[in-house]
Amino acid sequence: ALELDSSNAGFHLELGSLYYTSTLIDRARAQFERAIALAPDDPEAKLRLAEIELVERHHPVAMNLVNQALRIDPNLAHGYYLKGWIHKEMGDTALAVSSLRTAIEQEPTYYEAFVQLGILHAAKRDHLAKEYYTSALALKPRNVEAWYNLGMYYQESGQDSLALETYARMVEIDSLNPLAPFNSGFIRMEYLGDTRAAVKDFTKALDLNTNYYQAWYNRGVALER
Repeated sequence: ALELDSSNAGFHLELGSLYYTSTLIDRARAQFERAIALAPDDPEAKLRLAEIELVERHHPVAMNLVNQALRIDPNLAHGYYLKGWIHKEMGDTALAVSSLRTAIEQEPTYYEAFVQLGILHAAKRDHLAKEYYTSALALKPRNVEAWYNLGMYYQESGQDSLALETYARMVEIDSLNPLAPFNSGFIRMEYLGDTRAAVKDFTKALDLNTNYYQAWYNRGVALER
C-alpha cells in the first residue's frame, strides 16, 4: 500500500503498529515519525511514538509527545493513561493516580487504567485498591490478571480467607496457571500453619511449571517444617 501511496499517514501508522507488535522498535519508530510528519494534527501517531519512548525510559520525551497529542484532542483517554504510566515510573504516585482517574473519566471502560489504579492503591494498603480491581473484573470477569492482583491485595492485607477464595476463582478460570496454587500454598504455610496442605499446593504449582524455582524452595521449607 505504501508503494502505491507513500504519503498516506494512516498506512505508516498501521505498519508502525505491526512493527511495534513484532518488537521491531526501530522500524516502528521510523513509521510513527513519518506519520507525524505527514499528519502533524493527528494525535494517534504521537501517542504511539510516546509508547516507544516510555518503553525506552525516555520519560521527558514521552511526556512531551503525550502533551502534544492532548493539546490536539484533550479527551484522549489513552493519552492520560500514558501520562499516568510515565508519572508512575518517575515516582510521582499522586500525579499518576490523577492522570489514570482522568483516563477513566474519559473512557469508563478502560480496563488497564482500573488495574493500574488498583496496583497504585494496593502499594499504599489503600482499600480503594479493592474497588478498582472489582471494577476491572466487572469489565473483564475472566481476566486472571485482575483476579491475581485482587488476591495479592487480600493476601498482603491479612485477609487470608478472601485471598484463598480469589485464588480458587483463578483456578476455575485458568487451571493451568501456577500462580494461584503457589500463593495459596504460601498463605497456608506462612499464615495458617497448614504445612501439609501447603506442600500439596506447591506440588500443584510444580506440576504446572517444573521450572518454578520459588515453588521448589517453598515446598522444601514446608516439608522441613
